[in-house]
Amino acid sequence: MRRSIRFAVAAVVAAAGLAVAPLAVADEATELNVLSWNTCGEAGGKRGDAGFCPYRDDPQAKVDVIADLVAERDLDVILLQEVCAETADSHLGRLKTALGDDWQIGNARGARPDGRTDCRGDLNGELGVAIAIKASNAEFTSKQTLPPDPTGQSKQTLPTLCATTTDWPTTVCTTHILADPEDPRRPQQVKNVRDYVWPSRANLVLGGDFNLFPGSSTLKPISDNFHECDGRSYGSGDKVDETTHHAWTGDDTHVYRKRDHIFASKPDSGTNFGSCDSRTDLMDTTENEPDSGPPSGYSDHAPLLGTVTI
Repeated sequence: MRRSIRFAVAAVVAAAGLAVAPLAVADEATELNVLSWNTCGEAGGKRGDAGFCPYRDDPQAKVDVIADLVAERDLDVILLQEVCAETADSHLGRLKTALGDDWQIGNARGARPDGRTDCRGDLNGELGVAIAIKASNAEFTSKQTLPPDPTGQSKQTLPTLCATTTDWPTTVCTTHILADPEDPRRPQQVKNVRDYVWPSRANLVLGGDFNLFPGSSTLKPISDNFHECDGRSYGSGDKVDETTHHAWTGDDTHVYRKRDHIFASKPDSGTNFGSCDSRTDLMDTTENEPDSGPPSGYSDHAPLLGTVTI
């Protein structure tokens, strides 16, 4: 549930050679409940194939997971990666029906290496990232933040999408970083994302599938400038840097890593986050063999949930 906390602020901030004048009126801090999830909504492949995605051909099943989390956690912000949009039967079309008119939904297309954005097979819509916010209005902006392939072979695009509303002062953004650790474009992609959201750095939530682990040097342009929600424990038994991704490797090994993150502006002291949980119970953790049977979850990624007050 979104809550606003009023307080008076008067400050002069100097950063990167820019000054912000003191605020003459009261400002508001807003508490937001945030979900970030790579739904694995479009990648293909049969059971046992490297590209297998649980419930890939059942978009309603994935939407039902999101709708259940909205009700369970009273969500205000939903940040999604690998979803289909722009048609009634797509993930976002179904999500709009499930959430109703209190929500505003926007998307940005992201192309596969072949340059196409159409969702394949029995799926409908255009592939990319998306944001849904529980607000009376919204403005969505996006930018392609993946550098071009220097070899000219890949036409893949991976945008960063942001949303603002007059209902609260926080800008919310989502992105998807390249998965291949050998791709030389990854460091610049991270810097491009940082640069795109930088104007909103004092009042920002940025979530997504970063395909980079806690402590990664490549992630530092973002992780050094913003707090990550699971970088601390919020009570007895609450783990730090919980798993958000499961993979079944070619040598029959389960691999559990944290690839997904929710970042937020750093306060002068402490943290803006009040909680952070990875819903690994909704992540598929089965062996991916042709005879493995049904998956145990709805994506190879776990939904990541955080509460932030900015």
